Amino acid sequence: MHDKDPRPPPNSAYHAGAEFLIQGDYPLKLHKSYTDQVALLKSRGLIIHDEFQAAKVLETVNYYRLSGYLHEFKKNGEDCYIDGLSFEKVLALYHFDAKLTRVLMYALEDVEESLKTRFSYVNISREKHQCYAKEHQ
Repeated sequence: MHDKDPRPPPNSAYHAGAEFLIQGDYPLKLHKSYTDQVALLKSRGLIIHDEFQAAKVLETVNYYRLSGYLHEFKKNGEDCYIDGLSFEKVLALYHFDAKLTRVLMYALEDVEESLKTRFSYVNISREKHQCYAKEHQ
């Protein structure tokens, strides 16, 4: 018999269904309302001209997705952002990235289809596949 219960404690990430999201015994972050998320961004030096609008944006754009654009704007060794950085500038960067992604995905769709077609053609045209093609004509 084991002396220790093999089940994780109820407050662990495993119990919360997020065992794949973390490594080790790191506590999960506490829930923050949209207003609290705006306040956190402001406390780190982000300029937010319209807090209500920023909260509305965070309802549709995940805080962590948006904060990914902020990492490059952090002051060295600090958990705050460079002077003059605004929510609107970060949001504009997010929208630019989204548009660029859509343009590239549209363009890459043709490249992908062409490569798949060429790969299929070359692969099927080899001798070892000729018998399959003849049987199914």
